[in-house]
Amino acid sequence: MTKKSIYHFVLFFAGFALLLVSCKPSLRYFSNDPKYKGKHLLTKQSVQGTKKLSEDELSTYIKQKSNRNILGFQIYLGFYYFGKSWYDTVALQKQYNHQEAAFNRRIEKAKTEKRKNRLREKKNKRLSKSYKNLTEGNWVMRTIGEAPVVFDSLSSIESTRNIHRHLKSKGFLENEVTWSVRFKKRKAKVTYHVNEKQPYMVRNILYDIPNPRIDSLNAAFKGGSELSKNIQYNEQNLSDERDRLFSILKNKGYYKISKQNIYYTLDSSLNAHQLDITLHIKTDDSSQFTVFHIDEAAFFAEVSQGNSMPNNYEEIQDGIITYQLYGRKYNTKILSRKIYLKKRETYDQRKIEGIQRRLGTLDMFRLVNIKPDIIKKDTLHADSLDTGVNALKIYIYTSPLKKYQLSQEYGLSVGQGYIPGPFLNVSFKARNVFKNFEIFEAFVRYSLEGQASALNVDNVLTTQQFNSGISLTFPSLLFPGLRNRVERSAPRSRILTGYGFIDRYEYRRTFINASLSYFFLGKNKFSQFGITPIDMYVVNSNIKTQEFQHYLDTLRSSGNNLYVTFRQSIVTNFNFYYAYNNFQFGTNKPSFFFKPYVEIGGNIPNLISRYITKEQDNKLLGLQYFEYIKFQVDMRGTRPIGKKHSVAAKLIAGVTRPYGSSGYAKAGSYILPYEKYFFSGGTSSIRAWQPRRLGPGSYKDLKNGYLFEQPGEILLETSIEYRFKIYWFLEGAVFLDAGNVWTLKDPTRPGSEFKYFESIPDIAVGTGYGVRLNFTFLIIRFDMGYKLLDPSEAVGKRYVLAQTITKSPTFNIGIGYPF
Repeated sequence: MTKKSIYHFVLFFAGFALLLVSCKPSLRYFSNDPKYKGKHLLTKQSVQGTKKLSEDELSTYIKQKSNRNILGFQIYLGFYYFGKSWYDTVALQKQYNHQEAAFNRRIEKAKTEKRKNRLREKKNKRLSKSYKNLTEGNWVMRTIGEAPVVFDSLSSIESTRNIHRHLKSKGFLENEVTWSVRFKKRKAKVTYHVNEKQPYMVRNILYDIPNPRIDSLNAAFKGGSELSKNIQYNEQNLSDERDRLFSILKNKGYYKISKQNIYYTLDSSLNAHQLDITLHIKTDDSSQFTVFHIDEAAFFAEVSQGNSMPNNYEEIQDGIITYQLYGRKYNTKILSRKIYLKKRETYDQRKIEGIQRRLGTLDMFRLVNIKPDIIKKDTLHADSLDTGVNALKIYIYTSPLKKYQLSQEYGLSVGQGYIPGPFLNVSFKARNVFKNFEIFEAFVRYSLEGQASALNVDNVLTTQQFNSGISLTFPSLLFPGLRNRVERSAPRSRILTGYGFIDRYEYRRTFINASLSYFFLGKNKFSQFGITPIDMYVVNSNIKTQEFQHYLDTLRSSGNNLYVTFRQSIVTNFNFYYAYNNFQFGTNKPSFFFKPYVEIGGNIPNLISRYITKEQDNKLLGLQYFEYIKFQVDMRGTRPIGKKHSVAAKLIAGVTRPYGSSGYAKAGSYILPYEKYFFSGGTSSIRAWQPRRLGPGSYKDLKNGYLFEQPGEILLETSIEYRFKIYWFLEGAVFLDAGNVWTLKDPTRPGSEFKYFESIPDIAVGTGYGVRLNFTFLIIRFDMGYKLLDPSEAVGKRYVLAQTITKSPTFNIGIGYPF
């Protein structure tokens, strides 16, 4: 850490301490506030005595939230009274009345109704803001400050009941919860005392299902139940089982079944803290146990608020579906394939959800709402079902997106460097361009970043990246003979072409690219997969400095063929990926991400070169091509611990290697395109090492250290991170990273080759801490990484934490979470 950094740190700490001291009089302001005369400020609440459940979990059931503090100082309360020092309700009321009168005069003078409506809208917005200032306080009081929270004994009594009920739901049926309060001057601290006692265990699970068909369904699907004997009673298990059975019945045609028809009774009168659970599925309405079938459907292409329809519409019949298009030129044959309903098929809730997903993938509709309805007997068609009590009509309401859309995005980008730089994205989208749900897109992206030099990690240089392209996406599979077979997976086909460049101090790489890709939905709402049969890049590299050319020549003379990747080249590949992601924004639930990826490159150029152009040395039309295979798997998960804490982990493993004519051990061979290598180290990788400088293996450049980027053909990385909320938008984290890259064959870098279990000691380990500014729409991350185990050091000297703390921690800046 430099003297300048130490100076800034001390200055920041002194300012922060001054802020804390300045907020100390906040309690005095509260004591002198006549509004709170004789009342106590609620400064702290805690839960004590819990052994099985966490204090954080029980604290969520406390009704009152005490005033927040930092190190015992009521900072937010201080800001509240600071804002209140110039808060004048009389002046604000006059301002409100003046604004209202001024708008009324302007509305009265307006000559057109359109102008009056605009003024009324502006008036409502302006007065709403003024009213908020008048009734809730000014911006400082509302946003930065926090109004006093006054101790309320009734809230404490209700909180005790809430905690008691929650403990019962977790199996602690005999729990005891009390509360106490301690007053000191004008402050109140409340403690909730918990005695969980012995939990109750499930002895037997009984069933009361009079309907034989439903009883047989329950028996057939019992294997998927998490409710079992000899486990601690948990009310959440009963709720999950109710949801599971409800979904099974909905998917088997029981449209009218309700969750209220599925309920439980408990018998806890047994000895030894055991209970029996009886599951009931009953109803007094026999139609709720009737299997429903689909008879017809209706699709509405234009829905305004209240589901009211325009008068001018075109009606088209296709099978059992009636389309009302309201001037929209849609191909109903394509829509029918996406909806895929057949007459007299059994109602299945999963299929309705599938229709919604498939229509959503078209990117044509802002809203897709599907509502089944029972058809009355006297309105059935002649060819409908024999009885009208079990026939459904499926109503599909949609609201279209704009045909043309222009979007702009700009901000800060942090890649593999140290200094964030600006970026700009501009995209244009045209929907339904040929009336068959096609989507045309054009995009441009430009970014400017401060990145480490490829030759010197301490030399931070400007890197420019530009990418542009146009694409056309079709709502079906552009492949002969397979379109109808995969329609249930909502296939999409995309043709893309583009141009871009990467301009660094050492080199400039420009490329043109073209690809054909297919995308599909998975069997559940969290999964999808894609296949790209052809992805082609033509790359031109220009070495800009003699130093970098000398570096490549030095590697070449020692047997390393990295120089080949900077020739003019053509890179083609076939790739496949599958992605599963059950993260749901806005929920506090565990999430899991899984993505395997396979890429095979160079087959097409090799065939053309071998049998048509007859060229040598992996050349096609004078361009270098590469045969290689690449596999990578990425797994990530997050588990919340209460509302303010979570644990996140990731595991990334991959291997890439040349094969065929590119895999020969000869000059100019056994080489990959530079972008296809793996690199380790950096802000979203092993954070204790500089970007792309870790490894490979135990190799250490005795002359240059970590000056050069270190590509490898095998990657293994794992991380675990504990995240916690500090206050407001400020979050903290403690992390542990481990991993490295290795080569398959590289005699020029001793110790770099992967040797299975013998390579375990080559795994680098780093640790550290970080601070995140979470503005919801943007997360800015600052992480400090420390080397714990450095595989480039000699055996016995690899534990380097002490040296790293005192000499060379690694500072990382990032946008978003690292994983």
